[in-house]
Amino acid sequence: MGWTDRLDNMLWLDQIIAKDPDAKIVIHGQSMGAACALMMSGEKLPSQVCAIVSDCAYTDAYQMFAKQMKDWFGLPSFPLLDSMNLVLQLRGGYNLKHASALKAIKKTTLPVLIIHGDQDDMVPVDMAYQLYDAAGGEKELLIIPGAGHAQAMDKDPQTYYETTFQFLKEHGAE
Repeated sequence: MGWTDRLDNMLWLDQIIAKDPDAKIVIHGQSMGAACALMMSGEKLPSQVCAIVSDCAYTDAYQMFAKQMKDWFGLPSFPLLDSMNLVLQLRGGYNLKHASALKAIKKTTLPVLIIHGDQDDMVPVDMAYQLYDAAGGEKELLIIPGAGHAQAMDKDPQTYYETTFQFLKEHGAE
């Protein structure tokens, strides 16, 4: 759910910088990739990282699973999700409650563009507002009307790309 992936992606940053120490890096992800990008924002990132673009990220893995259990199966998160989380801790070595884009984004000073569709049934648009409110640095929020999960780019490509490229230009990542 992005938590362990953030560390793998940190290694990719090292690879990019080894090949081009003057690289201007933007971390851009969609859905779980967006949550991972925001989880990375809480790490000590190299100076070459200029900005983060998050397209339909969730706030944290635990809340996401709790929502899906209720919506899809009509089940409460307790005790099933907590039992699953315990197994994950024992076998996977991490806690779903730690996989939080919301906690990480509070630590960043990087500019963050948060994009979300207002018709997202998978990740509620409310999560975009929570992430935006929590962002520590410069931030921008783009809500695309009529877009479902991971559909903002397709629903309104002109607004999506104009906003993204303008954001990157403003923050030295062009």
